[in-house]
Amino acid sequence: MMQKQQVLGVFYWIVFGNYWVSAGLVALYAVSCNAFEMAFSWVWAAALFFAAVSVYTYHRVGPGTALKPDSTIGSRRIWIVANRKALQIQMLVSAAIAVGLFSMLCSWNQWLFLFPLAAIAVVYILPFIPYKSSWLRLRELPFAKIFIIAGVWIVLSILPLVSDLIPLTANRSLQLLLLQRLLFLFAITIPFDVRDMEIDRHRGIKTLATALGAEKSIQVSQILLGLSALVCWMAYQSQVWSGPFSMAMAVSAASTALMLARIKSDSEEMTFSFWLEGSMLDQLFWVQMFL
Repeated sequence: MMQKQQVLGVFYWIVFGNYWVSAGLVALYAVSCNAFEMAFSWVWAAALFFAAVSVYTYHRVGPGTALKPDSTIGSRRIWIVANRKALQIQMLVSAAIAVGLFSMLCSWNQWLFLFPLAAIAVVYILPFIPYKSSWLRLRELPFAKIFIIAGVWIVLSILPLVSDLIPLTANRSLQLLLLQRLLFLFAITIPFDVRDMEIDRHRGIKTLATALGAEKSIQVSQILLGLSALVCWMAYQSQVWSGPFSMAMAVSAASTALMLARIKSDSEEMTFSFWLEGSMLDQLFWVQMFL
């Protein structure tokens, strides 16, 4: 029994402690390397991983994020309350590692991308936007959350390759990958608004889920995944992507769409934090299988 509890404790820390979602960012970077037939760097992977761990942890335990240990806040939030001090230490350590690695790795062009992302990450949870008689956090802007998350992840997932992809506007393969990734990330981000729908309604935060409801929001996600598969077909037809890579990306979209069909607003937390966030690792799995 004790061993089982220890294993569960490690599993919860990997998922709720933001290691799982951070591994998803590394997976997207690896997919980018496959798309452009470039070498994968474990040092860059470590920089992206620790950056994601630090930022996600900051968004959980940073200023203004304190939660009361109430059974109504959900299993993930209850776990965060119980481990808040350890998470704060994790945030500082992972941030220091990420900064050190980026300092060694980044070119000037890459810093031009990284500085705005760092600024967005810092202010994301801070009430600095004047609105009526109060102040809004960046994540509380109407319908803004999915665009911010998708945009940041798209840039980070290609950041290690920026110097080799210049000029960015003339790279057809990059354009199609960015479009496919935008659709894919929108599709897997919208369900998190479904998860937080009641909390957002209570706080007066407007999201796609609060506007359309859970069922229609999931349908929008599935349409976006269908469009991402269409982009894969276009990339293959125009001979920009290879057949195996295009097929792998399309199968990944189909796999994620099937999983989304099971999501409801009252689905268990692990459905979102493990399975949905794991869709990025699932994409890398299919790419590796087909290639």
